[in-house]
Amino acid sequence: MNTNVNFNLEQLGCKAGITQRFYQLALTKNLHEFSVHEVRSEANMEATIKAISPIKESYTHLPLDASKRAQNQVRIFDLEDTIILISVWDQYYTITGAGEAREKLDEVMSNIRKALPPTKPSDPNTV
Repeated sequence: MNTNVNFNLEQLGCKAGITQRFYQLALTKNLHEFSVHEVRSEANMEATIKAISPIKESYTHLPLDASKRAQNQVRIFDLEDTIILISVWDQYYTITGAGEAREKLDEVMSNIRKALPPTKPSDPNTV
């Protein structure tokens, strides 16, 4: 049985291209363990990057307006046998990981989670 996946990157904008690149890397590297974590956090991307190591290569999409870059970006981090995609829009983070081994992927995702504490509402009646 054959499975073919066609990535038509010419038809995508930059942000979508980064996401497609993540899945293309996962398939090319034959990574079959996936994990996703979503959180609202006031932490910045730099704190998150410090939780990921060792980074072999990275791909980045940043807005042209430098004032919007801190909380509006998409990045892929290639750790050889694990790759991580982090999207942040305002304070909403989506972290997707793919890896060869579940244990290493869980460890990397756990380190990222620790770097992104959830935002706590100031009003106790806010859900």
